[in-house]
Amino acid sequence: MQIYEEYFKRHSIRMPLVKHVSLGYLFFRKPSDTGFYWEVVSIYWNEPSTHPGYYTIRRSAPMHDSRSFEMDLVEVDRKLAWDSYEEFFYNWSHKCDKNNVVSGNRQVILNAWEMFVFSHDSYFTRTFRNLSGLLFETLDFNSPLDKRYASYQTLMRIVDDKLNPFKLWKTEVNVFSRNYCHWLADLIQHNGK
Repeated sequence: MQIYEEYFKRHSIRMPLVKHVSLGYLFFRKPSDTGFYWEVVSIYWNEPSTHPGYYTIRRSAPMHDSRSFEMDLVEVDRKLAWDSYEEFFYNWSHKCDKNNVVSGNRQVILNAWEMFVFSHDSYFTRTFRNLSGLLFETLDFNSPLDKRYASYQTLMRIVDDKLNPFKLWKTEVNVFSRNYCHWLADLIQHNGK
């Protein structure tokens, strides 16, 4: 916990702030004609040895049936100087739709899982027919979050995480959940339209 976070906590001040990260992710889940459209915002800190560091902001979307969790670029990568990072995210948070941002640990994991299944759709259908009922329960958007998450946990206990694509999934979910920018989701929830 940073000193300013401790101060805010002690004085019961709720104020979302921009935080610097070396690697971070944020998910958007938007309704579309075919169900949902996902977008991943990735933040990378680059520190060259000859000049000041900069951030790279990438917006991408999972590719359907890529079988390797590949992403399509939504727009060209944005390069941000270290001193424009805070202002960029503060201004950007005002433009985002707060209803589409993914927040909360379970939501992050389930959203990443949805994207993963989307990118391995036909492979799951062909290879894991015996798991189709449980797989559907993890993706049943009409079910409460807790029930979907319980189905997800059951599925993870059943599958062998040494098999493809679950080996890849374990790596990806750890990267996403460990580096998720909850601070940015809070900022959008607070400032977004």
